[in-house]
Amino acid sequence: MPKFKPDRKNQFMLFPKSIDDYVPENHLSRMIDSIEVYVSKAYQEVLNMNHEDQAKDLKETFGLEWSPIAITFSDNPDPEGSMDIQVSACKALEKVLHENAVINLSKENLLCIGGKFYLGLDNLPLSVGIDMWTEYHKGFESKKVTKWQIIKGPKPPGFWPWTKRKQKPFVIISPLEKANLDPHVVLTCCNPEQADRITGLIAFTGHGPIKYYPVNSACMPMAYPYVTGKSIISFLSQHGREMFKLKIPSSNLFVSAPYNDLRKAVENIPHSGYGTAKSKKLTIKIMYDMIDQEVPTRQRGGQN
Repeated sequence: MPKFKPDRKNQFMLFPKSIDDYVPENHLSRMIDSIEVYVSKAYQEVLNMNHEDQAKDLKETFGLEWSPIAITFSDNPDPEGSMDIQVSACKALEKVLHENAVINLSKENLLCIGGKFYLGLDNLPLSVGIDMWTEYHKGFESKKVTKWQIIKGPKPPGFWPWTKRKQKPFVIISPLEKANLDPHVVLTCCNPEQADRITGLIAFTGHGPIKYYPVNSACMPMAYPYVTGKSIISFLSQHGREMFKLKIPSSNLFVSAPYNDLRKAVENIPHSGYGTAKSKKLTIKIMYDMIDQEVPTRQRGGQN
């Protein structure tokens, strides 16, 4: 008996040359493409509505000057997004804030090699990273300290081979209301008071500490929640503001959160005192009543 079946000249490949040659006119398979397009468009409309409502709720509740920024790590670019050359990821963020732009970042169109590394678009030799932070940014006192900080610090997508968050060829950034997919990360540019309320809403149903990494890039927080599933605070970076002449006010910072955390934060707005829920009045007298003590009285001269 032969090891392999004889070759059949008319055997089907994965796709036939033409569907008309093999599939009857009214066959269900002819309808699949149109069904998928219809479902895709319907789902897209629902997504856009959700994102628009979320952005509106956040802006109105906190008085945000700009829409939150959606960040999506993708195998494909956004068809409505720009593929123009971008000097840096932080400058692209600024363009999204001020121009409501949709931008596709890739290895080919992002010039900043640090941004490429932190977003998982390209590799960067450790020695180059050490030189940049030590010799140019003057971020650390020695190369030894810099090396330790880089090794212990946040890692980009795909850095660890076992991570679920693989490198993707595109990073799509846009205002939240223009996101065509549920983003992986949402970055909110806000002042400290607004940041306190947003992080309070994130923590409303239970949350661990929110980290801050000093002496780091402005693009690192774009990927950190995608890699770790955790929120992070960023004050932007001194060298980023100087090197790329960022116009983002120095009084503003970024709250960077996984999309699911931000979605829950929006849902918590009517229930939390950090949102729109009315807090109960708490006075010093009530505090001492709660512990069954009298409020200490202060005598003249500052003595109790």
